[in-house]
Amino acid sequence: MTEGPHHGEPYFRHAPRAPGDRPLQHATRYLSAGAYLRVRFERRVISELLYEPNRAVVPSFGFDLEVVLRHALRARRLRLARDMTLIVLWTLAYLPAPRQTVGVGMTLFGVAVVIAGARWLGRAGARARRNALGALLLLAAGYGGLVWFGGRLDGGSGYDSSPPSVPIEDVGAENGLLTPVTLLALAVVVLGHRALVLRSLSRALAPGAMGPGPAVRGDRAEQALARIGSAQNGNITLYGGENPFLGAGRFDARRTVAWSIVLELDRPSGKGSPDLRKERARPDPVAMYARVREEMQAMRDEWPPHRPGAPEPRRDQWLPPNERVVSMVITDHVVGHGEVDHRRSPASPDGGHPLVDPRGGGVPYSVATPPAIEAIMRHPQAGARYYQRITVGAQSQQVVGRAGDPVLDAEEQDYAVSTFLHLAIEGRMLYAQFAAVPLPPVRDEFRVVDVASSWTPAHLVGHTLLAGWRDAAATALLAVPRTARTLAEMASGALAARYGRPPITRVIHDYGARLSVRELGAARGFGTYMQELDVVKYTRLVQQRVNDAVLDYLEGECGVDVSAYRAQAAQITNNSVTITGDVSGQVAVGGQVQQKQGDD
Repeated sequence: MTEGPHHGEPYFRHAPRAPGDRPLQHATRYLSAGAYLRVRFERRVISELLYEPNRAVVPSFGFDLEVVLRHALRARRLRLARDMTLIVLWTLAYLPAPRQTVGVGMTLFGVAVVIAGARWLGRAGARARRNALGALLLLAAGYGGLVWFGGRLDGGSGYDSSPPSVPIEDVGAENGLLTPVTLLALAVVVLGHRALVLRSLSRALAPGAMGPGPAVRGDRAEQALARIGSAQNGNITLYGGENPFLGAGRFDARRTVAWSIVLELDRPSGKGSPDLRKERARPDPVAMYARVREEMQAMRDEWPPHRPGAPEPRRDQWLPPNERVVSMVITDHVVGHGEVDHRRSPASPDGGHPLVDPRGGGVPYSVATPPAIEAIMRHPQAGARYYQRITVGAQSQQVVGRAGDPVLDAEEQDYAVSTFLHLAIEGRMLYAQFAAVPLPPVRDEFRVVDVASSWTPAHLVGHTLLAGWRDAAATALLAVPRTARTLAEMASGALAARYGRPPITRVIHDYGARLSVRELGAARGFGTYMQELDVVKYTRLVQQRVNDAVLDYLEGECGVDVSAYRAQAAQITNNSVTITGDVSGQVAVGGQVQQKQGDD
């Protein structure tokens, strides 16, 4: 731990690990199911979280990352067992009849190509479909010509091209029995694995399922789970790419909103007596953030905390349950680039970088304590930057009648919008930066766990055939390269963990997180227009509340002339632009306001 000034109080530390025996949130169940249903998703989860034990972890909101990794490791074990079984089947078929086995492989290859082409054509435009159809016709004509020409050459040669004499009953047995038996065995393994996975998901990830998830094998996996279970509860994000808000959503998404306002702080408002103006406080970012937090809590809590010396709110001022934004979470968010310099720093007496724990070869700290947060707030030019994060999820409220009887049940919908507020005081100026990032719900295909628990055996078989036939040919055909890749990844990860050079011994190392599992499992967009409207609603509510809190603090407590801030804030509100479709770029509102919205 990097120690602070007061009796060894740390500036940075590791977050505690949350207990695992808790009910699984919906997003946790969906993302865990995605590890079984999508190989690429499973690989990327394991690669990011297991193979690099010194990489930073993105804070988790609304799901448990440790449970997702447990299921990803189990999904890999099941997939590896399936692929090795397929390799055994191919070997048993090839040894007695190599030509027929190659023919089976060519048949599966053709089926896989046709299915892949049909999928591509379904996503392509009309012109691409016409070009692809023309290419297929040319290929078919060329293939037919080759067959005809080969037959002519074979018929006109002076050699006897007939196969050796084999008893007709043996040929019939070989050609007529081996091919269907091989195809049937491959189908049983591929589709049986799919059915086993769906059956397992219907039990382990059904609504109401409990954590912590499947057991893992090996000390390395246990250590990774302990590290991730701790780090996901932190407030520090070391990012490896360009997005400092990793985990909140795609920053270039269609409805991302970002604006900034600047204000001179040395212009007095002129309100009040001269003696009162002399006693007014100097603008302080720490106090300003505290005021914003209070105003946000007042939107959520029945009886928000009041400032010392202020009168307690009357009973009629309490917020009724139906008006509370119950899903609002207000947290500290410290961001920094993951590439750090390990040369000895005065801020780290133990050597290395203050954000990296030198014990264990170097693991990034996940928590900035209050003394560190306060210092970062007051130093906006530092390498690490503070944001106040306000996340509003989609946890709805139960609708009740006047007598308290339930009318409609509460629903949990796993989309959210996160707003990030940065307040910097530099050079007698205030710089206020606001960014709102929407996070779409988890993909629909991962939500099968909501209905799988109610399937009968007939439903299970039907869904297995319906969902598995498209990938069955490619799955059976690519067992060898898939197994080789999986074993190579496992071996390289084990060797790197055992013999790799600790990153803390390098001068510069990138600890930054490269992806968010929640973003990786998100749908491309929102499922309904109502969800998009909710994102706009909460963005506008938080935006207005933030501006009012900043204005009240600067004008009421510091006596600053805020007319320029009000004018810029009004321009942002009055000139709000919704950019959809194929429009992209930046929208500049006013001379000192910067507002931008991106597009996919």
